[in-house]
Amino acid sequence: MIKISVINRQYGFWLLEFFISLIIIGVLSVIAIPIYQSYMVRAKIGEVIGLTTAVKLSVAEYYSYYGHFPINHEQVNFKTSGKYTTNITIDKGAITGQLKSENPKLNGLSLTLRPALSENDLPKVIRWTCGYAQPPAHFNIQGENRTNIPPEYLISICR
Repeated sequence: MIKISVINRQYGFWLLEFFISLIIIGVLSVIAIPIYQSYMVRAKIGEVIGLTTAVKLSVAEYYSYYGHFPINHEQVNFKTSGKYTTNITIDKGAITGQLKSENPKLNGLSLTLRPALSENDLPKVIRWTCGYAQPPAHFNIQGENRTNIPPEYLISICR
């Protein structure tokens, strides 16, 4: 008579495999959550950039007609509104958009787009400078920079 031994196999996760998968999920979430939060901040700032960019045309038209930049936003006719933008103002040609957010770190921060005029060209060429960026060579920047958003949240042309 031959005895056949049957090996009972256990199917499923071992405890070690379970802990390894928990560690992998934990590491991925530690990496993903800050990246996602940074993405959300950049998306909100992107709305401010988009709305202030729309106002650039009105300011450029005002300059081409009157020969100087508008002193305040009442001299230029524009209507903008956004979910994350609370106020857009113009001061001597510089367009400043203010951010509103439920995050207290972001609420009230602002981004400025400033016009830069060419020194030698006639008719004058207007180049727009965003945030902390420097104007191109041979251009005189107009207005005051009121950007107070941390540079790591701005797009590369605004740093």
